Amino acid sequence: MFLVDLNLWFLKQVQLVNVLLIKMAAKFNIPMRIFVLVTKVTPMLLALFHLLNTVLSYFYIECIFLNYLAGISIITVAYLYFTSYALKLCEYYRMFLHYCLVLDIINAIDYYITLPITDISLYLLLVIINIIFMFLIIYFKFFKS
Repeated sequence: MFLVDLNLWFLKQVQLVNVLLIKMAAKFNIPMRIFVLVTKVTPMLLALFHLLNTVLSYFYIECIFLNYLAGISIITVAYLYFTSYALKLCEYYRMFLHYCLVLDIINAIDYYITLPITDISLYLLLVIINIIFMFLIIYFKFFKS
């Protein structure tokens, strides 16, 4: 019963976000196709910046600009999840968000709890996660209809 109520609540939220997106696009004179294009590209850019930040962090290169541009932001990821459901985007676009969310969770756990592994082990873990998500993204893009 709780899951049915939760599912109905989620569907209502998606419908509400869809109405708000259409009103916002009309108010600011943004063509809807440009808004959809930006919504599709943003998760890919976030994933690219997360990957870049991971590689640079391993070599002890701290890029503050990347942290400001694509740092840990649950609100941004939640907004992109709601938008992807409201615009009825496929799972392919959400895989980039899943990737960003997994990396953010691992980095937060390592920052606050300090994982008992070496830097190279953490880097290899993040590379393995990157490869897994890369194959999932390729699968959803080319083999899932």
